[in-house]
Amino acid sequence: MKSKNFPEILMESTGPYFFYLHEELTEKGYKVTVINPLHLKEVFGKKTDKLDAQRLAKAFILGAVKGSYIPTGEIRELRELTRYRESLMRKITQVKNEIRKFLEMAGYKIEPFDKRGMALLEKLSRGEGLSKEERDELKEKLGRSLNDAEKLALKQLVDLLKSLEAMVKEVEDMIISKIPQPVVELSRELV
Repeated sequence: MKSKNFPEILMESTGPYFFYLHEELTEKGYKVTVINPLHLKEVFGKKTDKLDAQRLAKAFILGAVKGSYIPTGEIRELRELTRYRESLMRKITQVKNEIRKFLEMAGYKIEPFDKRGMALLEKLSRGEGLSKEERDELKEKLGRSLNDAEKLALKQLVDLLKSLEAMVKEVEDMIISKIPQPVVELSRELV
């Protein structure tokens, strides 16, 4: 396929699917330009699969659309890691919200994610009773006893939260290992 007839290959970015094709063609020496399909829609209006290839070529030749930046190598890997971390952080937020919901439904008015709250959360999720000191200190914030279904769900949510937090730590460690050391040192000085 590589010849003088194909000096450059144009393609639309179609979700995650184009990455592999872009990577393979680039490795084989082709100059590959990826176009955002939204730019084509802005230029030509309604998109149709039959006309897209012709429109893509015309728009590019006329300069009506520009190629998208496609990171490679370390930059791409760092982007993947940071996006994965963001995804994990959203899951952590969902789990924390679910835990809060269980506690609120049972009448608890505690902050479950500080050090003391986590210790109380652990006890509740294991079905353990609170000490007299804990009950006296928290009496205004305690709710009813949790039923078995709530204890199970809370235990699983606490376990999931710990697992997700460990995953975030692992991803963050890898991100730091991929960043050049002088940049890491500079960022620590700024904090």
